Amino acid sequence: MKAPHFMLGRLSRSFATVHRKAQDSARARLHEWAASGRIDGFALAYLGMKDDRLPAPPADLVPRSAVASYPTNFAAMARSDFEAITTRGEQLMRTVLPMYLRSDHR
Repeated sequence: MKAPHFMLGRLSRSFATVHRKAQDSARARLHEWAASGRIDGFALAYLGMKDDRLPAPPADLVPRSAVASYPTNFAAMARSDFEAITTRGEQLMRTVLPMYLRSDHR
């Protein structure tokens, strides 16, 4: 009777591994394109960024802890969760983007 739990756990870990490797590959491609001049550059912000490592976080920053454990199961989302996730995403981009803007692109 332990087989179904074993199988689900293995499938879950396998999916997580494939997903992580796909993300790693996409990030590597962005860095390659920037290095080769195919793109001018990029800024990458993600919800799980550690708050204490942000260069200049806004005073009203939605904390990582408020969104880090939100499931990615595509279920209906409460308005408060939606606002926390989207607000944090915007705050992170506004914090990270100035670090990557070059003066010749402004």
